[in-house]
Formats: sequence, C-alpha cells, structure tokens
Amino acid sequence: MNTDDIIRVLVVDGGGDEATTGRLRQTLSTGIGIIIAGEVGSGEEALAAARHLSPDVIVMLADSEMPGMDSIQTTRAITREGLSARVVIITENIAENLVPAIKAGAAGLFSPGAGSEELLSIIYRIRQWSPYTLSLQQSCG
Repeated sequence: MNTDDIIRVLVVDGGGDEATTGRLRQTLSTGIGIIIAGEVGSGEEALAAARHLSPDVIVMLADSEMPGMDSIQTTRAITREGLSARVVIITENIAENLVPAIKAGAAGLFSPGAGSEELLSIIYRIRQWSPYTLSLQQSCG
C-alpha cells in the first residue's frame, strides 16, 4: 500500500465518554489503510491540527461538551478556511444536527449506535469524494 492510499484521520473528542472514544479508536485501527493522525480535545485544537497535520478526514464526537467551539462551529471554520479535510460528525441528535452540519460543510453524520463497518464505509466513501450524509442504522446489541 503506498502513502497515497493511506487515509489520515483526526479524532476530535472534547471530554466525551471514554468508552465511546475507545470504541472509535478501535474501529479506526481496524480500518485498512486508516491511521489516526492525531487526537485533540477542542474545536480550536481541531482547527490548528487540521492546518498542521492535513488529515483527510476529521471525526468529531459532537455530543461531548467540547470547550470553546462546538462541532458545528468547528466544521464551519474548517470549511471557511478551505482546508482539505472532510468532517464526519458523530451524534445521537442527527435530526437536530443534520441541517446545521450540512450548512457548515460536514461531509457526513453518523449515529454512534450504527456499526463500526458503517463508520469505516463512510470514511472510505468520503475519501473517494462520494456524497454521503447520514447513517441512521441502530446497533443490534
């Protein structure tokens, strides 16, 4: 696998549930060609890391209480600056966040109740620039 095939992911978790963050790390580590380029805990840190690390995809845990900018504000700032990273927002509140996230420039929304393979699928599709905005699958367990 050459370096052009590697998908660099920045994880943004501003103080969320450690179990959810752990599952996210585990999911990303099982993805073929996916590496975690960095992990930050606030919107401001995410913006700085997006500038410095040039990740392909930023995965934000939106339901955590991020200090400073929330996930929508952070997505808007990343989009406004024209950074190449595409943002996936993980949220239990898809109905509430759908329109603001799309307006802010998010490439996808994901329910934490959906499966690991679904998240990986979203990341691969976004990397290929295929439109993908929503996953409402519920976990079976």
